[in-house]
Amino acid sequence: QAWAEAEAMYNQENSDLHEYSSLYEPGSIEEQDVRSYQFSDAALETTKPIEPQDYMSRGMKYFNEGQMQDAILNFELELRHNDGDNPEAWRMLGRSHAENDEDRKAIACLE
Repeated sequence: QAWAEAEAMYNQENSDLHEYSSLYEPGSIEEQDVRSYQFSDAALETTKPIEPQDYMSRGMKYFNEGQMQDAILNFELELRHNDGDNPEAWRMLGRSHAENDEDRKAIACLE
């Protein structure tokens, strides 16, 4: 009797785990959501200026002042218009999103 109860309890616990296991499997919806970063509409709508802009310095200024939305926009503009492979811009964009409680966006930046 005790063995049957323990086995039933084990099976129930494993079925509960199986129900949630798809959340952590490669290719799950949650993982796909954070694989590629989606630039904000403001960054997408901003045309590349004729003269080079120092978006990175502006982003750092806004970040240090706690103005995360402005920091995010400037780091995005740095990546879109100056250097899409700038690791410091990606790192600071991720930190800005993390400070703004936008964890999925932060993870996408840091992957």
